[in-house]
Amino acid sequence: MIKRLFILLSLITSLSLRAQVFAPSDIQFFIGSGSNEAYFVVDWNNSLTPRTLAWGYRWNGTKTGEDMLRDIDASDIWLEHSGILFAFGYALYGMGYDLQQDMSGFVVGSTPLEGGYANNPLNHYREGFGFTSGFWSYWTDNGANPYGTGSWVLSPVGMSDRILVNGGWDGWSFSTDVATFTSTPPGTPVAAPIPEPGTVFLIVVICLASLAVVQRRAHHQVRQSCS
Repeated sequence: MIKRLFILLSLITSLSLRAQVFAPSDIQFFIGSGSNEAYFVVDWNNSLTPRTLAWGYRWNGTKTGEDMLRDIDASDIWLEHSGILFAFGYALYGMGYDLQQDMSGFVVGSTPLEGGYANNPLNHYREGFGFTSGFWSYWTDNGANPYGTGSWVLSPVGMSDRILVNGGWDGWSFSTDVATFTSTPPGTPVAAPIPEPGTVFLIVVICLASLAVVQRRAHHQVRQSCS
């Protein structure tokens, strides 16, 4: 009897822990404002830690998966993506994250849509469009937590046609399988950190200083050409 009770308690504990692997309350960085809330996950599927990150997104009205990607990229100084606009919509082919926060940047591949990399190999960057390097797969869950009672499903539409759902999850996962084009859903994430205000200010100062140097050089070259 005691043994059965112990097994039952272990099972309940296991199910409880599974349901609490990752929850919206774990997310730190929310972008936007509004009465609707959804969650954005990126899995680079590499050897770096953390491999998978999550953000929150809030909005009013109607927003798409493309809006979510662009808005989060614009708000998080450490996240960067590469995409291309086709007649059918916007397509992702590269995504990077500055894990080391060293501003070393990313390089887009010389082969169109393929082969890009992070200047610092300790930072995330995966790039591919299904030719040789790999590809990004798009996953969704409309309301239930895919790390609890829900499950990830490959999106039947592209991000430009994906209408966000309040409480829904959108995820991107990189795959290197260009032979059979199989992919796996995003793994369990950790919360993407909120950039420190001091860091943001420093980056703005550096960018303004770089712009001023470029302008001075351009002005100097114009003066030389006129003399």
